[in-house]
Amino acid sequence: MRRHLTTLIATVAALSLTALPAAAESTTSTVAPTGAPASESSSANPAASRKVVKARYGTFKSTKYSGKGDKLIKLPKKARYGLVTIKVRGEGKFQARLLDSKKKSLGVLVNGWREAPYHGTTAFGLERNTYSPRYLKIRSTSAKKWTVKVAPLHRAKALKKTQKGSGDAVFRVTLKKSKNWKIKYRSDAKSNVIVTAFGRTRNQTLWNEIRKKYTGKKKVNDFSGFVVVRSYGDWTIKR
Repeated sequence: MRRHLTTLIATVAALSLTALPAAAESTTSTVAPTGAPASESSSANPAASRKVVKARYGTFKSTKYSGKGDKLIKLPKKARYGLVTIKVRGEGKFQARLLDSKKKSLGVLVNGWREAPYHGTTAFGLERNTYSPRYLKIRSTSAKKWTVKVAPLHRAKALKKTQKGSGDAVFRVTLKKSKNWKIKYRSDAKSNVIVTAFGRTRNQTLWNEIRKKYTGKKKVNDFSGFVVVRSYGDWTIKR
């Protein structure tokens, strides 16, 4: 009897030491690689502070460029991730496209050809196809000058509880638990507004609407990273 009991205890102990399969994590292939841990929980890093973002995504010296018409800009060497603030004066259209080291297109920074005047901020590197570009190609039909500022991601502003804006923008944010966010959007004409949350291992499209006016609500999963707004009109985000 005692021998059978000893065998049973040993068997249970062995089973308790067997490794269980890891839980599947919701990820998307569009998220660019980082040196951060795989966990998405923001408890490891209480806030997406400038210091934390700098450690995750690296840094480089902010650089300004200016010109007229078409121009190929060589990006800073360490700019694997970054912010691009573009200002185009006058009338006409423009396009901003990222290129790799062989000058092949990685994608556009803004949606298609945009009307001037324009002033907005976008990001590269958060999506896998825009990670570590070498060039930025500006094409403009405006007779006036355009300016471009390329900066590291930690220069992004923190998202306020109620954030108002217009056009394209990028913000740092940490959400410790899932919560409903709201958006109000208004444009002079029927146009596109896209809002995406980028974490360390996954992203979430919050809104992708083509409207003249829109009010919506979305449950946002916990994450620590960035909110990227691509818009043709005015918007307000409440979190």
